[in-house]
Amino acid sequence: MHLNNFAWRTVVFLLILISGGYTTFPSPADRQIAGIYFDKAYLLIKENNIGEAENLLNISLEFYPNYSDALYLKGLTIEKNREKAYEAIALLENALNNATWERFSKKQCILKLSEIFLRISLPEQSFSILQELEDEDRGDRDFIFLYARSLKDIGKIIEAKNLLREAVLQFPEDERIHRILLEVDPLYKYELIQKLEDHLDKGEYLPFPSDPMLLLDIIKKTCSVGLKREFIDYYFSVGGRDPEIFVEMLKTENEPTKSLVDQFIDTGGLGRLNVAREFYQYLPNEELKQYFLQKSSNFSGEMILDIEGDGYYNEKYMFSEGSLGRWIVDHNQDGIVEYEVSFKEGKPEHIDGIHSGMFVNATFLEYPVVSSVTLEVGGTSTRYKIIPGRLDFNFYDGGDSIISPPVMNYEIDTISTEYLRSISESMEEVYTDDYLKVIVEPILRDRLWKRMILKDRGEGKHILFFHQGIPERGVRDTDGDGVFEVTETYRDGKLYSILYDGNNNGIPEYAISYAEDREVQLWDFDEDGIFDCREYISED
Repeated sequence: MHLNNFAWRTVVFLLILISGGYTTFPSPADRQIAGIYFDKAYLLIKENNIGEAENLLNISLEFYPNYSDALYLKGLTIEKNREKAYEAIALLENALNNATWERFSKKQCILKLSEIFLRISLPEQSFSILQELEDEDRGDRDFIFLYARSLKDIGKIIEAKNLLREAVLQFPEDERIHRILLEVDPLYKYELIQKLEDHLDKGEYLPFPSDPMLLLDIIKKTCSVGLKREFIDYYFSVGGRDPEIFVEMLKTENEPTKSLVDQFIDTGGLGRLNVAREFYQYLPNEELKQYFLQKSSNFSGEMILDIEGDGYYNEKYMFSEGSLGRWIVDHNQDGIVEYEVSFKEGKPEHIDGIHSGMFVNATFLEYPVVSSVTLEVGGTSTRYKIIPGRLDFNFYDGGDSIISPPVMNYEIDTISTEYLRSISESMEEVYTDDYLKVIVEPILRDRLWKRMILKDRGEGKHILFFHQGIPERGVRDTDGDGVFEVTETYRDGKLYSILYDGNNNGIPEYAISYAEDREVQLWDFDEDGIFDCREYISED
């Protein structure tokens, strides 16, 4: 039997590994060969030929498995281009433990590990790894920035603020330090606003602040409309082009025009879901909103939800001519997809790519029923809506978690009245999954619903009463204790008001009204029968 070249090399390599000497004491020739492959990979990475570079790094590590520089460079490659955070961490930690540095250094490796830990919300690990740096390596701006972020994220705000207050004096032109100080010290924004105002009053376009990202942060924190306009002009003068700036412009424009919508879309605003939502919400009239929807209706490309604003997606939506094709979720940004939903003609069709440590229940009903995904992590359920259809910012939920007051424990809009009307009289169990079980009590007249009962798996109950097939009233027992804390009223089949009486004393402490086509939320904090707080919510 003849072995091919790859198999022969594998056999020889395994025999050497079994002998035990290769891994710990590679020969000078092996080190030299590993170095040659490393140098070639390094050049390829500079040319952005990542795939071939990684192949060469793998060969380099075959000859010299403990080669810290190759382990470090491969870790950077994987983390940057594939977003495989945990694989990158393992490689970098291996490089750190072997400490055979020639091209790179222990400090560079620790700082990179800290950066990744912070990105995937592991600030304790970031704080711990930074402690391994020697005192002489702790004085530069990169260490201070990462150390301050770690302190902030583990709740040591005062320590972070004190460190950053000294750092802005030591490194006044490092925009990152100013930006994080803005996060931990609410008063610092006034100092920066005053400093920028003084520069503009004197007609000085000084080097600081000239970073567009820092300027955008200052603009967002500026309340004065006049100052905000001045700062926006300055922002454009230093080359700023982030789509978020057009949201700030909407806050200053009395009569924004369609050209502002065009500029927002031309700068890639539709690719940033959270920014696009905010821009749409600030459009002051229906004409501009319709123009925005028309311009975005044929959007093709990726739409990213980046909650932390760090350039890595939490959720990704892939559109073709305005129709959603795929929805990918990586909540903790570790490169491991929790789940992926594929769509056909805008309707959810299939779910896969589920992380083994999580349980996902997916239910895909026919349009117009809103489909849903339930994600369970550690016994806690989070429900997500998947909206069928096109790119529509009027109702497009984008997969955000539904965080609701107690009265909204179950989402009645997951089942449409039209769908229920079409169900056969003999069918009692309409819909069931691990989150919600719907049982219909078939009290019908002329094939129209009189009453239906919805039960969740925690034995909570929701009863809807119908007249001629249209809902008129509803009651809810949210915790399964037999007491209906919630009362609902409907007008013309639409939900009109919700009253929540958690203490069952006849005095609602919370209410929602949908009168006049807008939502009003009311609170009675002392339960004296008088609502103390009233909040008006509308699309405008």
